Amino acid sequence: MRQERPMDYSDYGFQPFFIDLSPYPETEDEDPLAIISLPYSRPNRNLELISEGTVYHDVAKNSTFYRLSGIRALSFLSLVGPAPDVQHYQEFAHGREDHSYVVAKLGELILRHNGYSEEEINKAVIAFLMHDIATPALGDATMKLDPANLSEEENFRAIVSDKEKALFAKYGTNVDEVEAIIKNEGVLGQVLDIADRITYTAKDLDALIGADRYLKPADPSLHEENARYLQDFVDIVNKNPKFGELYKTIGIDRKRGQVFSSEPEMFATFLHVRALLHERLYLHPSSQGRDLFVARLIEPFYSTNEDDENSITPAKLREMVDYDLMNELERRYSQYLDILPQRLFGEIVNWYPQYARFDTDEEAEKFAFKLSKNPNTAILGVRKRRGFNPGTNYNVIHPITRKVLPLREYDPTLVVEPERIAESLPAVYVYYKELDGDDGSVITQLLRNAPQFKTV
Repeated sequence: MRQERPMDYSDYGFQPFFIDLSPYPETEDEDPLAIISLPYSRPNRNLELISEGTVYHDVAKNSTFYRLSGIRALSFLSLVGPAPDVQHYQEFAHGREDHSYVVAKLGELILRHNGYSEEEINKAVIAFLMHDIATPALGDATMKLDPANLSEEENFRAIVSDKEKALFAKYGTNVDEVEAIIKNEGVLGQVLDIADRITYTAKDLDALIGADRYLKPADPSLHEENARYLQDFVDIVNKNPKFGELYKTIGIDRKRGQVFSSEPEMFATFLHVRALLHERLYLHPSSQGRDLFVARLIEPFYSTNEDDENSITPAKLREMVDYDLMNELERRYSQYLDILPQRLFGEIVNWYPQYARFDTDEEAEKFAFKLSKNPNTAILGVRKRRGFNPGTNYNVIHPITRKVLPLREYDPTLVVEPERIAESLPAVYVYYKELDGDDGSVITQLLRNAPQFKTV
């Protein structure tokens, strides 16, 4: 139940917001570096200006942070909808630079609200801003090719030069401390984790809700079908329409190393939305298969040997932006492509693979082998979908007892849907595409002619 009046949480060094969820003061600084916003918050979604002369400005100007403006947040994901074979969608436009600014600002506000000093906040903001800085071009799709060498968390040190080290030293921190936070270690790592998840959940949902306007003109009636498909999200959000302001409810018990929310019901809404995004977008087989297709396109030219000038290496991928890598792929596959420059990305976003779900690797491999006998079937691969952590072990604080405990212990009924969705997703998938009735599309050209997709 939501509290009718504030209680004293001074033992925790934290006073949560209750009914009014009053906004943090707006900055009056001029010369903004960026204007950032968070959906599902108020009054008009603007958080504040990121101004020159701040740690934000220092990171942007003294690291490779600027490159994130060329890295999409959702890579090749697009609204799947009830009829993906007859719909046309544009990609989601928001990028990792904007995402990182918002994550850092939410993290800063959480720390400021919990009494952290300016020096402590500046150190943390550096890590918050840089948590995605080692993301390779084309993001998650590329990372699936070689997680060990391309994960942004595990390879953070690969982007640290003397310039970054000097930046860290200026604010009294170092590579070890920044890396620990990026890997979600300690209290500051927990703050980054929750700020990151609040940000991508709110921003991705906002993008998803607006995606159904990109329909082929020949199928306008499908707008209503998409609206029904998206209604589940709307119904959940209506329980807490300003769930983006969850960051205002985050408290920190520094003595016990605990991070918690004072609004369990709002937190449950956030987790339910996030779970549905995993089911309908991030881990949907169409999305996973599309990412696999991109990884397979890069694979023949990829090498971990950084001395190989002809290969696409991890270091090159951490220097490229999405535009660069798409140009490179178009160049390397030019013998198969009849396409205008920079059109391959849009073709992939609006393409969907076929797939079959299985419970075991053995069943999936058997099915893939059977498909491989057909020369008109292209096999993308067999992949295990492992699901996700529903986050129901995040801490909340009981409004009466003031005890900090996991959300699932506070009220098991609040976590039923997130946990059900998470448990339903693990499976093994075979991704493929039947090429009978060749439509002459760019994707079909690649699937039919690129050596890695041939099945006989």
